[in-house]
Parts: sequence; C-alpha cells; structure tokens
Amino acid sequence: MSERVAIVAVHGVAYHEPGASANAMSELLLGLPEERGAKYGPFAAETVHIPLHPLSVEPLVQPPEGGLFNRFLDRFRERTVYLTRGWRSAGGKRQLVGEKPDEMAANDFMRLVLQEYRGSKDNKPKDERDATAYRTARLAGKRTWKDDSGADQAIGVDVYEMYWADLSRPKQTLLSFFQALYQLLFHLASLSRLAISTSFENRDDWRWRALDWTQGWAVRMLTLPIPILNVLLLISLLGALPHMITSDSTARIAAICGAAFLGLLIYAVLSRKLPATGWPWTWVLFPLVFMLSLAAIAGFLISFTHTSPQAVLAFEVLLLGSDVYRRLSAGSYDDVRDGTWETALCLWIPWMILFIVLLFWHPAIPVEQITLWVVQIVMAALRLSWILLFGFAFAAFVLGELSWRKIRRDEKKEKRGNQNRCARARAAVRTSRFALAMPTLGILIVTVSLWSGLFVKAAGSNGQYGNSIAVRLFGNSIQNLWSGPSCLPSFLLRSVFLDRKTVKPYLEESPASFTINTSVVSAPTSVNISATYKGDSQIATLKVKPAAFSLDPTTVTGGTPSTGTITLNSPVPESGAVVALSSSNPEVAAVPGNVTVIQGSPAPTLATATPPSGAVGQGSTTAVASLRPNDYFQGLLVWSVTPGLPLALLLMVSGLFLLVLWALPSISTEKVPPVRSKNSPSRRMGEWLSRGLDSTKIVAGLAWCAAFVVPLVFAFYYTKSWIHATVIILLWIGGVAGSVAILASFAKSGSSILGIVLDVDNYLRTSPKDETPRARIIERYVSLLHYLSEYKSPDGAGYDRVVIVAHSLGALISADLLRFLKVQSDSPKIPLVLFTMGNPLRQLLNRFFPYLYEWVHPVPDNSLSPLNDVPQTVPPVIDPGKSLGPNPNQLGVAHWVNAYRSGDYVGRSLWLDEWYDREVPPREHPDKPGPVYIAAEIPPGPREEMCIGAGAHQHYWDQSAPDIAEKLDDLIWP
Repeated sequence: MSERVAIVAVHGVAYHEPGASANAMSELLLGLPEERGAKYGPFAAETVHIPLHPLSVEPLVQPPEGGLFNRFLDRFRERTVYLTRGWRSAGGKRQLVGEKPDEMAANDFMRLVLQEYRGSKDNKPKDERDATAYRTARLAGKRTWKDDSGADQAIGVDVYEMYWADLSRPKQTLLSFFQALYQLLFHLASLSRLAISTSFENRDDWRWRALDWTQGWAVRMLTLPIPILNVLLLISLLGALPHMITSDSTARIAAICGAAFLGLLIYAVLSRKLPATGWPWTWVLFPLVFMLSLAAIAGFLISFTHTSPQAVLAFEVLLLGSDVYRRLSAGSYDDVRDGTWETALCLWIPWMILFIVLLFWHPAIPVEQITLWVVQIVMAALRLSWILLFGFAFAAFVLGELSWRKIRRDEKKEKRGNQNRCARARAAVRTSRFALAMPTLGILIVTVSLWSGLFVKAAGSNGQYGNSIAVRLFGNSIQNLWSGPSCLPSFLLRSVFLDRKTVKPYLEESPASFTINTSVVSAPTSVNISATYKGDSQIATLKVKPAAFSLDPTTVTGGTPSTGTITLNSPVPESGAVVALSSSNPEVAAVPGNVTVIQGSPAPTLATATPPSGAVGQGSTTAVASLRPNDYFQGLLVWSVTPGLPLALLLMVSGLFLLVLWALPSISTEKVPPVRSKNSPSRRMGEWLSRGLDSTKIVAGLAWCAAFVVPLVFAFYYTKSWIHATVIILLWIGGVAGSVAILASFAKSGSSILGIVLDVDNYLRTSPKDETPRARIIERYVSLLHYLSEYKSPDGAGYDRVVIVAHSLGALISADLLRFLKVQSDSPKIPLVLFTMGNPLRQLLNRFFPYLYEWVHPVPDNSLSPLNDVPQTVPPVIDPGKSLGPNPNQLGVAHWVNAYRSGDYVGRSLWLDEWYDREVPPREHPDKPGPVYIAAEIPPGPREEMCIGAGAHQHYWDQSAPDIAEKLDDLIWP
C-alpha cells in the first residue's frame, strides 16, 4: 500500500461508549454501496496507549495586584474578569504574532483556561480519570478498488477515536443528579458574565465596563451567598432536634454519646496525618482517647446547672451539620465556583457564634426557640441577598440598553455602512439576560421544591397537629418571633424579617378572636360550637365543668380531719360567693352549713375547647390567635417566592413551550430519521426551525420577566386569590419533592438530558483553574494529533493525511483547537482535512457568545433582524470574496467540509444562508434520489458545504446518512 490515511472520529454531546465513535466510522465505510467501486475492510482492532502532553501556552498579561482589599475580592471574582483587566493593562496590544482582531477574545479565553493546567504528569492524580496515557483503539483496515486498467489498488485506512465523554458524565443516581443540576445552574449564571466580559472592542467604554461590573455582582449574589445560605438554613433547623427529647436524663445520655461519636469522626479525619507506630494497642487506644475526651468535655458542660443537656446536644448536632457544610463548600462546589469556601467561612463564623451565645449564655431559652430566631436571621440574610441580586439585575438591564443603543448611534454617525458592533453588543446583552434569568428561575424552583417537600407537603391538608416536620421541630405553637434589630429602618425590617405581624398577609386565613360566655352548671356539659364559611362547617366541642369539689385525704382514721376544697368556674363577686354544704351522715363526718369563696382564693379553671380542623388559633373561653409552625413556614415560603409564583411559572412554561414547539418537528425524526429526503419536506423543516430561532428573543424576554419583573411587582401588589393559588402550587411541588420514587424516576430520565447540557457547560467552564474540563480535553486531543504526526508503521511509513470527522460539540472542540494551534504555530506537521456535521459554531456559539466566536461570523444571526423568510432555491456557491464564515486557513486545514440536516436544532450551515435542499432538480430517475448538492468555492477553494435533507441532530454516523459515508470516502481518496 503506497498511502496511509488516518481517520479521527470526535463524538458530540450525549452519552457515548468508549470505542463507539470509531465503530460508527468503520460501519459507515463498510456500508458503502458496491457501485461506488471501493471496498473497505476488514478492520482489526488494537489498543493504543498514547502519552499525554498538555499544551503549553503563553500566559496572559497579569494586571497589577492592587491593594489588600482588592486581592481579597479577587477570590470571589469570575476568572473572565482577568481578560478585561489584562487587556487594559496591555493597552490593547496583541500578544500573539499573526493574530487577527476577531480572534483575540477566543485566543485569550483559551489561554485563560489552559495556562494553569497542571497536567496529568506534574502532580498526583485527583481521580481515576487522571492518567499519564490516553487509552484508545485503532481500527486498522484498508480501502481497495480497481483502477482504469483493472489492476487492484489499496491504501491503508486506520480509524481512531477522540473520546472525551468520560470527563463530564453524571451518574444516574438521585444525589449525583441534583449535584450536577446545581452545578449547571450555578455555572450557567457565569456564562451571562462571559458574554459581556469577552468584548475586547468595548473594553474602554464606561457604560460597557459598568454593565460588566453589575452583571458580575448579580452573578456573585446568585452563585455565592444564596446557595450557601440555603444550606446554612437547612443546617440551622437541626438545632431544634433535641427539642424532641423531653427527658433530661435521656438528653444527658444522648449528649455524651454524641460527643463520643464526634470524637470518633475527628479521629477519622486526623488519622491520615497521625504518625504510624509499631505498638498495636495504639490502633485501639487512639480512637478511644478521642471519644472519651469529647465525652468528658460534654459531661463537664452538662454538670453546670446553667447548661442544659439539650443545648449541648444541639451544639453537637450543629457541628455535624457544619462538617457537611464544609465538605460541600470546600469540595465539589468550590471546584465549580471560585470564592465558595471563603464565602461559606465568612457566613459560618457569625452563624456559629450566634448559636453558641444563645445556647450557653441563655440556658433558660428552649433550643427550639433559639433555632427559630437563628432561622429568622439566616432567612433575613437570604432575603437581603435576593434583593441585592434584583437590584444588580435591573441595573444591568438598564446599562445593557444604554450600551448597545449608544453603539448603534455611533455607527450611524460614522456611516460605516454596517452595524456589526451594534449586532454583537445586542446579541451579547440578550445572552446575558437569558443566562441570568434561567438559573435564577431554576435555583428558585429547585430550592422551593426541597423546602416545600419538608414543610408544606408534610403538613398535609387536614391541618392536624403533630403531622409535619415543622410541628415536630417547634411544637404546636410559635409564640416568640423576632422583628429584627430596632436600629434598622422599618422598611428594611419589613422587607427581610418575617414576624407574627408581617406573616399574616401571606396566610390563606387570618385568625379572628371571639369570646365564649359560660354559665354555672351542676354537671359536666358538652357544647358543640360550629363555624360555617361558604358551605364548609367546622365543629369544636366545648366542655363546661361544674364547680370542682375535692377531699384531701379521701380516706382517714376516725378522729382525723379531712380538708375539702371548692374551686368555682364562674367569676366571684367582690363580696364572695356562698356555697352551701351538707353531709349525708353528720354524726360521722360533720361539715359547716356553708363556706364563702372570695376573690384571691384558688383561681377558676377555664373551660377549654378542642381546636377545629384547619383553625389558626387554639380554642378556649377566649380564642387566642396563636401561630402554628405549619402556617408560619407556609407563609414563609409564600413570602419568599411572592404570590406571583403562578404567573412566573406560567411565563417560564410559555417560554419552554416555544422552545419545544420550535424543536418538535425535528425531534420527531430522531427515532426514525429520513434517508435522502426530498427537497420539499427538508425545506419545510428548515423554515420552521429558522422561525423558531427567531423566537429565542421572545423566550429570553419571558424568562427575564418571570425571574425579575413578576416577583418585584407581586412583592407589593397581590390579592388573597394569588396567595391561595401559590399555596396550591407549593402543595403540588411539595408532593412531588416529597416522593423519593418520583425524584428517582426524574433523575433517571433526566440524567441524559442533563448530561447533554453539561457537556457544553463544562467545555466553557473556567474552573478549577488547574484542571478545567477544556484543558483535559485539549490535552488528549493534542496528544493524539502529535501521535499521528509522528506515527510510523512497521514498514517505516507514516500517515499521508488525517481526516477529522467531528460531530456536534466535537466539531466545536476541533475548530477551537485547530485555530488556536495555528495561531500558536503548533499545527500538526501533517495535512489535515476537517469534516464537520451538526456544527454549533454559527447557530449557537456565535449567536449567544458573539465576541468569543466573532471569528465565525461578524454579525450573529437574529441580532439585528430575523433570518430570511424565503429559503434559497437557486443552487448557491461559496464566494471567497463575500463569504463571512470561518476560513479554513485560520484552522490550518487543507480542506473543510460542513454537512447538516435542515432540522438540526444544534448546528446547521456555516457559509450558506437558508439553503435546505438536498439535491438540485430534475432527477435523472424520478423515483430514485439524485446525488447530494455540494456547494463549493468558485474559484475552487478549501470550503464545501452540503445539506443532506430533513432530519435532526443525532443521525449522521449511521446508515440513514449515506451521503456522509460517500463524502467521507471522497475525502479519504480524492
């Protein structure tokens, strides 16, 4: 064989088994029809271990460190802020030789995520995904055919796989699913800042800088204090658990045992740092020493009369919860978001000091009351964080409008003939709003679902006492609620503290007091008292007792007196009440004729009533308006989400419905994909998808209104009907969240969708800075390309060219890497051919991140005007002088072919506009599909593009896409 070609398959989003992409390539080639005259195979699989080499990059210009306070704030900033600061420090000068203006943001962002990557060889691996080699498979085969003379010809064809799905794949478990969901929501907010901060051309505009600053603080409020305070709020509730232990002796035993358990946990944490000894007894004595020491400390604290065992036990429970808090904030979440651990520590210290002071300096206060006050304070901090988030979001909205409109006016004055800068600015502002609104709604809904599952759902609909978590933690009634420090303004206190007075408007029913007057009775009498509202009646039983009469003692020895005591129910006159007495046998037990009960004698016993189902207050002779925990926490949730929750959900669902409606015709073809479809259905599907893409601005507007406008309006203006609707929704949400079976089913079915979105999100992540997902992917990819460049077969021959076949996100990764390698002068020393399909570069990345992907197209689609209403019917060509799409020379590839289906909701054309026909009529045979039309450059150049007909995003590498197989064969042997 005189030549040898390597094929590299780079898969896209969704789950892929290792080796599946290489197998798909071989099956495509093996399935070529015989009339092609070429035959592939057989392919023999062998494992290849490729040493990993991280890509070295020139670091960005480091801005001045600034003062101590500024360095402290740097711990909380998104890493993209170093782009704009570095640009201003460099005075706008470019660092890379041959770098084009439209590439600068993309190049510097790539350097940002790569410059601190530690590499697999430099440090100890963090998990099983780290290794010193990339293990992949090579499918070694050949292509055979007969030349014009009838002689057999053959070339070697080896298929490789660039596999990266293992770097971000949530497991199908309940906990890992929600962990991945929160990771996505938190980082999605950071993408709203990324769309703004990557603008090199607007770096000196004060409006844009102010927009970048406010957007950054909105993201920080959403991703740092809000989730951390929610965790702290959950841990705070643990402080009320000892309230469930009523016996002091049991509480003492539990406190001492809990301290011993804490000692064992501390030893488990410190054991890795303790020196090993040769004495076997140390393995037993060390944990015992820790356990006995902490148990002794707990016993010593309990021995003080002013320290209750419940307080000690509550402190131990809070310490256990704090360890979980530490692991969450300093572990996986800190890897996703810089500043998490610092924020968590700053919030935990005053929280713990407050608990310690209240528990041990005020022993007379019950632990459940202390817990309730701390919960109020944490909720106030959480509410204040949301208020600040809303303030920054509205400020960013105004600054965004001012910025892009000012750019539009400037371009009109300059009379450039285009509005490219305005188009990019408007698209970036739209992305920043959408990417902030969606995670805001997502975090709100997920958080409310969890809290509703704890308090609303568990309370049930019958209102009985003792059947909710809130009642178990805080008893049947909440008596004391803090209204906040009096030094703060009243409007601020009403905004962040929910006390007995401010919770009343958020309850479905307000308590009303009334007096029940009773008369003297001679025997116990039961009276049914009913209350009716809108046909619904509730009945309470009032038991009226006669005057109480008792003897003490009731059995005596003759000659020994016994004392009789009379207690009256009715009010006693000032002159006293005379009660007549008599004895059935005066000779044995004589009594006076009467006795007078005066004021100041034993107080009358008040008759009590059993509280009716659904009542707010407890019954008595006067119905006292006590507040039940069920009602308070339900009102707390309504207050948190505002009564506008139904409208917000309606707007959000409407936006999601538009997205589903947009993609529905395409999704319907995923199960049975069309094969070489006719032009008419392909054109209809393409037009529908284009109109759906035009509606993304409507979806962004609906999401922003649902996240910010509706809650702000309904925080001040609402009616009881809105509160009732909100409570109903919370009950439904709580029912779903409280069902483990439903959640597990949701996690199992949603993991695949979540994994698809996480793939894209992880690729754009900038943290952790020493091992970003993109850096690990690039390391594998560069190592594979280096291996192919240096490869020598047993006969000493290398590869003549490499054909990269990339789908979906794999196409994006390939284009990003090859373009950056070209700028760095690190392109592989071997001819490259790039074949992409379902490529999201223009349809998604350039549309939503116009500065980061400005090199793809200077004017993002839908930024200024909708896509063309009428698709092209005249076979188009790619004019090198007019085409605005990406240039293959920027990537260092000899040939770039892009294929797409007309209904692909992820990626379609790069260079053509609204071309959805597969073939050019007329057909040579009416009942037989003609050849696919391939738009090429005129004069001939390195770009080609083709639409393979109707269909969606997934089916490019199977037998439903014979056009892909035939074009791949052409690229292997031109």
